[in-house]
Amino acid sequence: MPRLPYHAFEPRPRGRTPFPPRPTRVRPARVHPARGRPGEDTIDPTPDHAPARGYLRPRPRAVFTPQVHVPAPGRLADRVLRPRPTTRPSQPPRQGRGHPGSPLARSPGHAPAGLAPGSGPRWLGSRAGPARPSAEAQMESETRVLRAAGGFGRARRLLAAASWLPCVALGLALGSEPLLTTPPAHHCRPDPELLPPALRALRGPALLDASVPRLGPARAPSPCLLLRYPEPEPHARPNGTRPCTRGWHYALPAAGLLRSPVTQWNLVCEDGWKVPLEQMSHLLGWLLGCVFLGAGCDRFGRRAVFVASLVLATGLGASEALAASFPALLTLRLLHGGALAGFSLALYVARLELCDPPRRLVFSVGAGLFSVLGTLLLPGLALLAQDWRLLQGLSALVTGLLLLFWGSPALFPESPCWLLATGQPARARKILWHFAEPGSVDPEDGSEEESSLVTELDMLGAQSPRPQYHSVLELRHTRVAWRNGLILGFSSLICGGIRAGFLRNLAPSEPTFYWPYFLTAGLEAVAAVLLLLTGDRWGRRPVLLLGTLVLGLASLLLLAGTQYLPGWTMLSLSVLGLLASHAVSALSSLFAAEVFPTVIRGAGLGLVLGAGFLGQAAAPLADVHGRGGFFLHHVVFASFAVLALLCVLLLPESRGRRLPASLRDADCLRGSRARRRPPLPSHRAGSRPEREG
Repeated sequence: MPRLPYHAFEPRPRGRTPFPPRPTRVRPARVHPARGRPGEDTIDPTPDHAPARGYLRPRPRAVFTPQVHVPAPGRLADRVLRPRPTTRPSQPPRQGRGHPGSPLARSPGHAPAGLAPGSGPRWLGSRAGPARPSAEAQMESETRVLRAAGGFGRARRLLAAASWLPCVALGLALGSEPLLTTPPAHHCRPDPELLPPALRALRGPALLDASVPRLGPARAPSPCLLLRYPEPEPHARPNGTRPCTRGWHYALPAAGLLRSPVTQWNLVCEDGWKVPLEQMSHLLGWLLGCVFLGAGCDRFGRRAVFVASLVLATGLGASEALAASFPALLTLRLLHGGALAGFSLALYVARLELCDPPRRLVFSVGAGLFSVLGTLLLPGLALLAQDWRLLQGLSALVTGLLLLFWGSPALFPESPCWLLATGQPARARKILWHFAEPGSVDPEDGSEEESSLVTELDMLGAQSPRPQYHSVLELRHTRVAWRNGLILGFSSLICGGIRAGFLRNLAPSEPTFYWPYFLTAGLEAVAAVLLLLTGDRWGRRPVLLLGTLVLGLASLLLLAGTQYLPGWTMLSLSVLGLLASHAVSALSSLFAAEVFPTVIRGAGLGLVLGAGFLGQAAAPLADVHGRGGFFLHHVVFASFAVLALLCVLLLPESRGRRLPASLRDADCLRGSRARRRPPLPSHRAGSRPEREG
């Protein structure tokens, strides 16, 4: 009978006489069902009868012994007490935890000797099937495959650099919204029939002075009112105002356009609420496209969504140029925004998965600079076109040219990382041959690198018989990945919403449309350059923390000192806040793409980007009621910025790390202390929970 450990009994209290000791029952040791090694003896020293008061029951040690059904416990105990051989004749020596030949990687239907299949614990599984490798082993295999294909060689560098050019079309699309919806300076057209008979013969400025009231110290014409005269009196003076009756006169060109949707359908005064409605519709399209087409990237592939979005964007852009009414334009802008979102998201994810860790930031910043270039080119195209329909036609033509060239698999192949992560090595084989060095085309006559590539692909093909697709809803079962996505989405929401407040503070110093337009584009370029200089040197999390701190301080100072700070200080704080918002927004997108796993990277990044467009949609929503809720809007987002400053501290550091392939890999991205804890166990068949202790 084994001896009791020294800490099995607590000290007896003095003054009490316990029951006499009774013989203890010794339970036989049990076999660990996964490893086949004998466990520790579990001693139950509880007496047979119920103890009276004063008897101290011993505390046995907690030992991890899964409860299994044993038909013959005596024979099982005899088998356990025998010495375990160092190596088994039917199995190779024990290897690492994630190795396919390890006892931990047995198939779900396998049971230890003496146990019937399906009689073990639930986490062993009862369905027979092929053995699935662990996440670490699969990630190592994918890394070896990409390294055998030449690493980040010349072919992958050229494809990543070629993905910059479509960003020019994205810049044109993003910059078109403020250009098409900017209301020009306007006033009511004079109506001589409403004037007294003595004033109906007036022409030019005299007729304007007699018909339109003047406002403010500058004596500017009223944009929405006409003077009212008493009808019976021929020489009467005006005694009130009335709405416009003959339309409006616009100061053209506005933003380089002689004709825009605002001037064509008179979206001013009583119909001015339709302009923010159109802006909300376009941003809602971007939001829905990021969410749904992002999920499509994980189900159908990056290339399929990219090509389909280009086809839709080309057709919808041409249809916008032919819109016959404002409701038709509203619907087309909604659909066009969704198609552009899918095009942008698929391009971003595919580019990131092409790059190795040291160059992810460089190529992402390069794409952002090309997008700024498209934004800067748009006013020049507007000056050449001078009509919004022709401008939309030119934008659709650019998208069609992208479809003609980037629709080819040679310029935009399917992401091999996604193919390998979802278990499609046969499709990845053809793409990886193009990534290999020139001359390594035939795998039969190739070099040692080609043989290594064939071997790794064969191993992955044997491990993954069928493709495995995942949903973003599986983030509910993770411990850390959902939190990272929530924090980054919250940061993106704040940046999109608070940007409108900074732009509105520039209104007193806004002489024309071009000043805030080019200032925003220039600050976006400066933010990209700052990220390039600091993102790899300091890390993602410190730069994001610094940007959030600057964003919160600028917004709070603007709220507190609106009535006390001089004009140049308000302008400087607005510019600083805009710069920080662009930097935090770009870094949040990159951060999210690096922490979400490959199997749900499209949907995860789509949710983060969609949160940013949701924040941008809050500004036109406040404009629907005449900017009545602007102050509350700024207060809410400034408070959110302070809260986000605390949340950023919980994020991991993704600089220099490989992209996680599975949800288990993404759950391991934690801080230095938490990274040593085991990840959340999977409850699917064939997976084994981690044992703590």
